[in-house]
Amino acid sequence: MTSFGAVLAYAAKYVTKAESKSQAYDEVLQTILDKSDASDRVQGVYLKLLQTLITERDFSAQEVCHLLHGLKMHHSTCSYISVLLSPRPSLPLDFENATREFKTLREKYSSRPEGLEDLPYITFLRRYDLHSYRVHGANPEHANAAKERVTIMYPILHPDPENEDTYPLFCYAKLLLHFPWKLGDAWLEDEDCWVEKWTKWSENCELLDDGLPSLEQSRTDDQDGEDDEDDLEDLTQEEGLNPRADWQLEALLGPNR
Repeated sequence: MTSFGAVLAYAAKYVTKAESKSQAYDEVLQTILDKSDASDRVQGVYLKLLQTLITERDFSAQEVCHLLHGLKMHHSTCSYISVLLSPRPSLPLDFENATREFKTLREKYSSRPEGLEDLPYITFLRRYDLHSYRVHGANPEHANAAKERVTIMYPILHPDPENEDTYPLFCYAKLLLHFPWKLGDAWLEDEDCWVEKWTKWSENCELLDDGLPSLEQSRTDDQDGEDDEDDLEDLTQEEGLNPRADWQLEALLGPNR
């Protein structure tokens, strides 16, 4: 009989095993050409190339099956939205027709109707319909009440006031999420005021949890990372002449690694 520990070790090994990297397209094509005869038709070589690309480990058989049948790659009970926190976001363009494809999130927020002037950007992203400006789940006790969107923020900047390169951008991101604004407001383009404006404004308001790290959290994470490295070094030394595999050492660090 197989022990429970052996099953866990077997599962952990394959969960943490890195996939082998595929060859570049030109390398794959060259390999096929080396195995082909001079009399082979170009169409046959091209088909072999397509078949090779499909069977590479970068695309699992299950993923290929879902793509060919137009099936969803995942299912979630929550809805997600990616939010760019950069001061100068790129614009969605239709290069064929040289036109804009759609309004950006910032443009939709900036054109919100009267009565929502004091609505923070973070609340708009999580709770409001992006087209009708109606709040989702107005009655949270209702069985079909819409859930808040999960906001994925990027880039995530370090909130260290001593870092003159990233801290102004961090302050800009916090202002963008919590301080009501309209496109064209002067402070959006004035980099010199971001730190001072955020420092003054944040002292007199109650902030929502936006998922961005706090200074205390960042310092704790840095310390945890140093402790994990020390633990890994201790584990390696304890193994002596019978070292464990890398994936076993990683597993011993626990789920908070």
